[in-house]
Amino acid sequence: MERIGGLLTVLLSLTLLTCCSNRTADTDSPEEQGKNEKKGLTVIRATKVARITGKPIAGEDIPSPNNTARDYDIGGTDLGIFWKMEAGKVGILFGDTYGRNWKPGYTPNWRSNAMGWSTDADLSDGITIDGMIVEPAGVAKQIIYSAHITTGFDDWSSIPTAAIRIGDKDYVHYMNVRAWNPRWETNWSGFAVSEDNGQNWTLHKNLFSSDSKFAQMALWKKDGYVYSMGSIIGRRGLPYIARFQEQDILTPDKWEYWNKNYGWQVGKAVYASPLFGNTKDQMYAEPTLIYHDHFQKWITVYYNEIRNRIVLRSADEVTGPWSDEQIVASGSQYPMPYGGFIYPLGLDKPEIYISLSQWDPLYNVFLMKVELKNNK
Repeated sequence: MERIGGLLTVLLSLTLLTCCSNRTADTDSPEEQGKNEKKGLTVIRATKVARITGKPIAGEDIPSPNNTARDYDIGGTDLGIFWKMEAGKVGILFGDTYGRNWKPGYTPNWRSNAMGWSTDADLSDGITIDGMIVEPAGVAKQIIYSAHITTGFDDWSSIPTAAIRIGDKDYVHYMNVRAWNPRWETNWSGFAVSEDNGQNWTLHKNLFSSDSKFAQMALWKKDGYVYSMGSIIGRRGLPYIARFQEQDILTPDKWEYWNKNYGWQVGKAVYASPLFGNTKDQMYAEPTLIYHDHFQKWITVYYNEIRNRIVLRSADEVTGPWSDEQIVASGSQYPMPYGGFIYPLGLDKPEIYISLSQWDPLYNVFLMKVELKNNK
């Protein structure tokens, strides 16, 4: 068992290195960013407000309203994917999660995912987690099964990418990861469905292939449709958009996929056209999507790995045209950033809140406030 534990630690340490090894320095200052903007929303200011998970470190001067290490045995985790549950209640999904004594290279009590929720209506001083789905002993429970076979040829981990409530059910899109190194590989992606507010989940596997354009996705409801902004596995893809009726969420063959030449096409994900970006330095990863009521615009926030920063784009229509990238969190200011999932409430103000993950040596989730203005 010691050999297995040691091997796991080495493999996960290699994952840390591979995740961040291809990043380039962030080079655009806010002033340079402002010279070449298309019409859309401009980031005025982005501020790290508070810690969401883990324990404060020496010199940290932001609020930390949760003690996830003590209360739920979560010392290290990432992502922080938000979605609207019941009125005023927001679900929060975390990715690979480790015990209270986590530190770089030491990964006790590994869970592939965990779920909490919050009814905190004032995020100016952070977000308070009301509770989490737990095991009988009170430890945060892995809600979506993974075999944790770290050979690179089996079921390594089950990682959530998006969530949405339809009716009285919660749907989590997740990817079943086969290998992280030398690049991300999945076995498939699918949905987990809960009818009891996250206590129990039914898995619908193999809905999206390992090379699907919707291997990762963001989800948002508007005007009778659910919109899915998707991308291939990993951090070197481009964004695509699909829409579907709520009752069709588990049947992707009934979804409509946007093609720039032919419009919405039913059941033809392979023909979906990229919405923006390029394969040089504007690729799309860890997507999130909302419609902002105050600005009456679509907003997507995502991680640009090549330029090592979390960025924002906006559009009047979900099919575009989309604005240029706006820097939210650069790697020079927030070392090893990723994620960037938008909080789904309070969208009637000229701002958004997002979760920010930071890798080694922090490996935890923080809350950021992003102030915006409309560059008409």
